[in-house]
Amino acid sequence: MRARKVRAVIFDIGRVLIRLDVARAMNGMASGLSLSPEELWSAIEKDPRWKDWQEGRISARDWHLRMKQRFGGSATFEEFTETWNLALDPEPIHGNELFEKLSRNYRLALLSNTDPIHVAHMESRYDFFSYFRRGLIPAR
Repeated sequence: MRARKVRAVIFDIGRVLIRLDVARAMNGMASGLSLSPEELWSAIEKDPRWKDWQEGRISARDWHLRMKQRFGGSATFEEFTETWNLALDPEPIHGNELFEKLSRNYRLALLSNTDPIHVAHMESRYDFFSYFRRGLIPAR
């Protein structure tokens, strides 16, 4: 049996293309709350709608409202978004040279459970998204 030729390379985003520092976001979000940043993150991950959020079944604005209802706080949607995005390292792990080289011979795709707030931020901030013709394919 002949080996099939590799035609595409699929990447995840978090911890593969972009470093994550959840503590940085939680420090900002926990400010003024009765929970520590660690307690807040634990409560968010255990939220019954967390998986829906991660898999794109909740809008960014609805997630913001859910967080306000559960934990309090007065952050506007824009303030919440800015703080939530602090989890994303400003510098990608790989430079565009990697994607330039790979894109000459392979189709590149992103497959991730990255939430809509992070996706919007990343698409506006990181140049490497232009190498992925299909854009982001949400993991479900």
